[in-house]
Amino acid sequence: MIWTLSQKPAHLGAKSVYPAIREYIREFLVLDHPFRKGKMFPFDFDLKKLLQLQRKGKVKYVKRQLMIGATYSINQSPSIHCPDYYPLRTETPCLIVRALTVDDLVFLNPEHYSIFKRITFLKTFIEMFKDSKPKNIKKQVNSAKNLIQSYKKQLLIKSIFLSIFLALTLTLMFFLTRL
Repeated sequence: MIWTLSQKPAHLGAKSVYPAIREYIREFLVLDHPFRKGKMFPFDFDLKKLLQLQRKGKVKYVKRQLMIGATYSINQSPSIHCPDYYPLRTETPCLIVRALTVDDLVFLNPEHYSIFKRITFLKTFIEMFKDSKPKNIKKQVNSAKNLIQSYKKQLLIKSIFLSIFLALTLTLMFFLTRL
């Protein structure tokens, strides 16, 4: 579904999407469209800004059990199922918002987000699908849980090394002040 600033959806259910995307609509609906009332991305919209909007928005969207993606002409992301197909390439840059699905687990673990944000994404995913019965969904939920455990171990190891480093630094400072 596509909305313009002047066309607010009347009813979107208990979790209204429109307030979550309103600020982003203002950012990218900037040119008059020749065939309808409203606005759309210009063909030369700043790609860096588009990706910033997508990355910034993802944190908010995933919390609402939504997924946001960016499409543009030089997108190098291949399809999950076919490495020779590039479904995110479009002539007109777009931000796409849709419901989070069980197949989105692969998109909730990108390294350009902090471990803390990835854990938040994964917790939302687990909460959304934890009561699902099909085996493939349970498998995805277990994979998300395993990723969280892995991240927690990484954080524990980093905190131990940081504690050791700080203790050694303080010890060294103590001895240096005694000289």
